[in-house]
Amino acid sequence: MAGRSGHNLPLQAEGQAEVFDRGLLARYTLDSQELEREIVDLFLLQLPETVAMMTQEADAGQWRFAAHALKGSASAVGALRLVALARDLETAAPDPVSRNLVLADLHLAITQFRAAVARAYSPR
Repeated sequence: MAGRSGHNLPLQAEGQAEVFDRGLLARYTLDSQELEREIVDLFLLQLPETVAMMTQEADAGQWRFAAHALKGSASAVGALRLVALARDLETAAPDPVSRNLVLADLHLAITQFRAAVARAYSPR
């Protein structure tokens, strides 16, 4: 099923992007679980700084830059729900109320992504 940007992104039944598409990441890493973990860990390490750039008083250009950076890095790790939210953040209204609503969704999606990663890489 095609996503909003025209890319083929798998979607869940309720129409929201998947939290973590490990298969997408595996294709990028040629099925190397060690490389997958390294990439995900780097993403999670960088994520708080990117989110902080959006929660601070940023001008519209800084806001779009941070959202665009999030969209790219989330896409690389298969964090498809975060990609969808970053798209929304790129075009969010400049007023604090609109931004705060989308940022609340972002924080929830980050928590869900962290949990999905923990499940995916936990020993069975």
